[in-house]
Amino acid sequence: MKEDNNNDQRRKRRRNKDDVDHEEKNGPEDDNDDVDGFLSDSSSSVTSVEERQRNRDKKHKKRKKHDKKRKKEKKKKKSKKHKKKRRRHGDDDDDDDDDEDTDDGSSDSYSEEDRRDRRKRRRRKERKKSCRDSDGDDAAADGSLVSTPIPPAVAALHTLLHTKPGFASELPIILIRLAGGTTFDLRQVTDPCIAKGLKTLFADLEPFGVQRDDTTGMWMFRPPPGAGRRDELVLLRVIRSLLDDAGLTMTDIVQYESQERTEPQQQQPEENTLKPPATKSAEQPIKQQTFQLLSKYQSQDSELAPQLMELCRMIAEGESVSLDGLPDENLKDALESLFDACGLEKSEMENDEDSSDEDKQEGNEDSPLMGYGLPEHVDDNIQVQLATIMAACREGPPKRRPVGPVRQPMTEQEEREVNALYATKSSAEKTDDDGEEEDDGPLLPGEARKGHGPTLPPDVIRAQAEYRELQLKATVAGVDMPIQGGREEWMVVPGKYDFLSNIKSGQPMKSRGFQNKKSRDDEKAAAPIHPAIQAEMDAIMQAHQNARGQSLMDQHRAMKQKEKDAAAASSGRSDEWKWNRDKDLDAGRRVDKDALGMILGGAADNLKTKFHGGFNR
Repeated sequence: MKEDNNNDQRRKRRRNKDDVDHEEKNGPEDDNDDVDGFLSDSSSSVTSVEERQRNRDKKHKKRKKHDKKRKKEKKKKKSKKHKKKRRRHGDDDDDDDDDEDTDDGSSDSYSEEDRRDRRKRRRRKERKKSCRDSDGDDAAADGSLVSTPIPPAVAALHTLLHTKPGFASELPIILIRLAGGTTFDLRQVTDPCIAKGLKTLFADLEPFGVQRDDTTGMWMFRPPPGAGRRDELVLLRVIRSLLDDAGLTMTDIVQYESQERTEPQQQQPEENTLKPPATKSAEQPIKQQTFQLLSKYQSQDSELAPQLMELCRMIAEGESVSLDGLPDENLKDALESLFDACGLEKSEMENDEDSSDEDKQEGNEDSPLMGYGLPEHVDDNIQVQLATIMAACREGPPKRRPVGPVRQPMTEQEEREVNALYATKSSAEKTDDDGEEEDDGPLLPGEARKGHGPTLPPDVIRAQAEYRELQLKATVAGVDMPIQGGREEWMVVPGKYDFLSNIKSGQPMKSRGFQNKKSRDDEKAAAPIHPAIQAEMDAIMQAHQNARGQSLMDQHRAMKQKEKDAAAASSGRSDEWKWNRDKDLDAGRRVDKDALGMILGGAADNLKTKFHGGFNR
């Protein structure tokens, strides 16, 4: 047994040494060999992705071929070793047969057990070897992603887009313009994170032609010396090839984006199924309160429902509504409670210049105008409540159920019988009217005598028929019938008083013309002055006027008055007019008949032809 174990250990050491020699002699090529994948010809500085893929496929085929070759050699070695072992055991058995004549059975049993042990050990080794081979294949398959180092340009790109995800749409444009010949000064970039990330990325792309001018500090792209025309997509191809080497292919990116889109769509139906019951329970009290308000006040004002809808629409659009102008206090309180239940906020409204001037004239400058509007942080629940109020106004309050016994509606058979009965009655009345003659004498109550011939002229009958036809067309089209006589409906129908006419909106639309009129109370009254100070000021003004003398205008007026008085004194006339009752009172009332006849001329003769009687009697 000891000799067998020593032989096994010797064979193991020899086999491991052969494997190491074979790997040193025919080992696989290094995976990290430098492959010139970027410079393909003079016109382009970067090789295509397909060429790099072909290079990888070639390496993979070489590796597979080498693995197969190693497995075959190992199998050959194993078979040779087993043959040697069998020969050695056979020689040992022959030598033992000569020495041991009495113990034949024991040697045979020992050789059988040894064979079984060798088979077990062989199977155990094969299992371990198969496990090692499978692990090696998996590691070789994943080695391109794990063991390959990440290029610095890819790391810089990841850092830049991780800090600024929104910059991903602008980065390709910058790379295209840089490859097209545009220079960039990163010192002018306002965002320091973007400036730092672009600087690192451009520095990592220096092996591919991106350079920085030392004098100006501008970044630029210089193509290879032998390149023909400038290719604007060369930097994008470089970035794509670097990402492919790092394992970030376009197929992986598309799969990740599609997975990100499908996850929110799968979660959305669950959220939608949970929301409607909560909103329905919240809408119910608001709807009931709106129905109560409409049923209570709609009998007084039929336009309350559309006006309330207009108020809700204005509030939903962001305006504020004031209820201070409502004459009915009960309606005002009901609307305020409804708006409070919706979650609206009552705040001071901003008035424009016209309304502020009116308030100043009325004396309401100190009282601010309060109105209801949306709060600063608008909640979706408030919009739902306003929509519920508008739907309730559109639907109207439910009709009251009649009190007492109610007749059941007729069935279809009963309706047919009633229609047939009325049809037979009408046909019988027509035949009776045609066959009977007009009887003289008084008529029975409820009957009318049939007239002979048309009672109206044919023009009037034709006009009535045309009017009925126009009225029928207007009813079908849903248009109001114009009133005859040329007047519109607003001229004929009296106006209606509504409760909500005095409601002021937050920002009403007004004309934008210039307003040059001044408000009345712009200048505030001055504060009263102390009497002593006022007397001192008056004395100073009086002393100043006395020292100054009269002005030129005062001197001119005084001189004119003196000349006028001198002229009146020299002529002996007085400018004063004296009124006389006898002369002045009857002077305007006396009429001369001769002068009147001269004025009228022959009007009297013409009047006699038209009227009975003369002008002068």
